[in-house]
Amino acid sequence: MSRFLNDYGRAVGSGNLRQGTAAGGEFRPGDTVAAAGLAAKKNPLGVALMRSFVGGDVEAKVVLRLLTEMLTSKAYRAGEILGPASADLIASQVLSWHRSSACPECKGHGFRTAVGELGGTSRVVMGDTPCPACRGTAKRPFDALFPPERLELALWLREKVEAKQAAAVVEARRALRPDTP
Repeated sequence: MSRFLNDYGRAVGSGNLRQGTAAGGEFRPGDTVAAAGLAAKKNPLGVALMRSFVGGDVEAKVVLRLLTEMLTSKAYRAGEILGPASADLIASQVLSWHRSSACPECKGHGFRTAVGELGGTSRVVMGDTPCPACRGTAKRPFDALFPPERLELALWLREKVEAKQAAAVVEARRALRPDTP
């Protein structure tokens, strides 16, 4: 996750929306939220994705509707028949994977863990054996979520989600520092 997304998540959760430059040249939470708002003018889907990833279930519904429309349009242009229910299911699986992509087996570490005791306290130690579930990627397998005939559409949508969110972060950073390219 990028630094801006971390700052945005903290700003949304803080309830402190003061603006101006804080000590050390850092931006205050209000500046971060305002920058995201300005970025939403150019990239509404990307900013809605940011909001949904920092815990906004209301935004997730908006994002899901937009992703379903994008997917239906892409399928139509490719000459595939994709009903609204199927498009909604694929879009919700892609969004769900993005919101919670860590492998449940290794909890997003990519390696097997072992629990042991040292001095009477339990400790979790990371091993050097890659997790068999994710094969060391630390993410849930994406391809297994979709039937083979819909995988290409799902991969296309995953790429679009990543691109839109990255573009939203770039736009928000530009809004914070308009003098940088």
